[in-house]
Amino acid sequence: EYTYNLIINAVNDAPILIDQIVDLTYDEDCCLDTGIELSLDYFEVADVDNAIEELELKISEVDIPIDAPYVVNGLVITPTENYFGEIIVPVYIFDNDIDNPLASEKIDCFIIINPINDPPYFEPIGDGNIIMYEDIIYQELWLSVISSGNEYEDDNLFFVLEFEDESLLFDDAPDTFLSPYDNTFQITPKPDQFGSTSFTVKLVDAGGAESDEYTYNLIINAVNDAPILI
Repeated sequence: EYTYNLIINAVNDAPILIDQIVDLTYDEDCCLDTGIELSLDYFEVADVDNAIEELELKISEVDIPIDAPYVVNGLVITPTENYFGEIIVPVYIFDNDIDNPLASEKIDCFIIINPINDPPYFEPIGDGNIIMYEDIIYQELWLSVISSGNEYEDDNLFFVLEFEDESLLFDDAPDTFLSPYDNTFQITPKPDQFGSTSFTVKLVDAGGAESDEYTYNLIINAVNDAPILI
């Protein structure tokens, strides 16, 4: 009878990145300066050969789409300004083994960016002041810029108009209105009225966000009327 020795040498097994265990939810534009830093604590991991503290979380930058709504610096994710929705970040873990370092399979890390209603804004053509004529309906392109406030938002928009001297015109739609759809301003003067007044314009979206309110001037020039032989 003989006795021999058997040695089973250890082989480094790749770590396993099992799942994301922490919900990552942030508000739109909350982290443009600081970013969102990912942590190994956000994931369930396993490694039969190495302590969890020896594992390192990494982002697989080569697997990030070119049109992804964020940028990466190390483990810090910075969402694109004004973006809201889901962010998907490919991640993996690395075991830093001295002799045979191995990486896990990649999984997707999900980050939810909640929308924040941005105030809409507008800009008139020129100074926004209007000159029109007695008894003639004014209908002209008036807006050069109109925006919901965020390229990712698609709000319903409407204008609020207030005229200081309402005696000069019919100040309610459909006679007088500013359209957010074709950028035109229609003003219907009352018969035989002329003069000047100031008016304010404010843009409001369906969520209740408002633009700044601006004041402009309206001049209705008199037009010589033909005499009437009664």
